[in-house]
Amino acid sequence: MEIGQSKPIPTWDAHTLCEALGIQPHDRVLEIGGGHNPFLRTDVVVDIDFHSGEHRDGHAMRLDSNKIYVQGDVTALPFKDKSFDWVICIHVLEHVLNPARACDELMRVAQKGFIETPRKWTEYYAGHPTHRWLIDEQNGTLIFEPITWLESPFLNFALPPVWSSKELFLRAECQFRNIPCVQKIWHNTFRYRVTEALDSTKWNTKSQAMRHYHFAKNLLYWMAEPEHALFHAKMAYLLDKNEKNQLLYSTCLMLCGKYADSFSIISNPLRLITLFIAKIILKMSHINAKIFKRFLNFL
Repeated sequence: MEIGQSKPIPTWDAHTLCEALGIQPHDRVLEIGGGHNPFLRTDVVVDIDFHSGEHRDGHAMRLDSNKIYVQGDVTALPFKDKSFDWVICIHVLEHVLNPARACDELMRVAQKGFIETPRKWTEYYAGHPTHRWLIDEQNGTLIFEPITWLESPFLNFALPPVWSSKELFLRAECQFRNIPCVQKIWHNTFRYRVTEALDSTKWNTKSQAMRHYHFAKNLLYWMAEPEHALFHAKMAYLLDKNEKNQLLYSTCLMLCGKYADSFSIISNPLRLITLFIAKIILKMSHINAKIFKRFLNFL
């Protein structure tokens, strides 16, 4: 049985989400991929990465004493059939290597579930370097198409405005969340289709470094707070220590005020002075933008 959803499901508020899904106090709830921000009502949290945080922008795990944490892969969950009443899977399936196996596992271990992913068109203007799939829902079926590009077709232009505007963030993340995101409640089973297998040659170490590089550079291009780009610049540099990645990482360190770390990577005095001037200009631009937005509040 499938339940269509024309209104946004409130994933931003745990209590309201419980009410929307109908989760009961006695229900046993599994969450997939909630390591850094587990769902309040979760009993068991499964996350594939307890350390690097590559799929969660470098955020560390948050270990709550009232939850059980299991390091594991959604494509091979270590639980018996129908062990849980609910499985919550929010912004995970776009990251996995094998979405068909992941979907089968969700249906195997739980009676009911909730899935949220970015919509296909959201990936074109927002996206993330660790997303592998374009996902949408057609006639109740989840459709998975492989992502083939190394750089966002529209340069990730939508992310910095959402991060810098409380009003836009509220609209994108709360009031109209079902527009940029697929939100699916399922009971017993759901349908899915994978259009073609992932090409592993496009997801090797060098390709991943390029994805992180372009993502970080695009965020800087759209004048996001440099902290958003720092982790991805670091990942690009760690995965492939070429000159381009080295310069980008050093730039992000400088813009974030980590001068000693930046000096340790780039020792050219002229280049360091240029980066420092860029930091000042960026800071002034952010201040001016905030002042202008406050001015608009009077209109």
